[in-house]
Amino acid sequence: VRVNVTGWGEPLIQPLLDNQFERQHQQLASKPPPLSVGQDLAEATAIVKDAFYSAGERDIYTGDTMEVCVITKDGVKLESFELNVD
Repeated sequence: VRVNVTGWGEPLIQPLLDNQFERQHQQLASKPPPLSVGQDLAEATAIVKDAFYSAGERDIYTGDTMEVCVITKDGVKLESFELNVD
């Protein structure tokens, strides 16, 4: 899995996703093979949504909506999610 974050929340979100998907900055975890992930698509999307939601709670410039572009062998799917639920 490769993830890329753009926008105001990038400095908060990208390190977390690198840690979760590529096991960067984990002392005892072995590196996964390139382009592999231990989660299914639903779990990976949930991690991304949680990371954006957390950034939105801490950074007023992170918007109320996020878009996730999922690229698979079957094609490209763009999904939008509301972050501000209060």
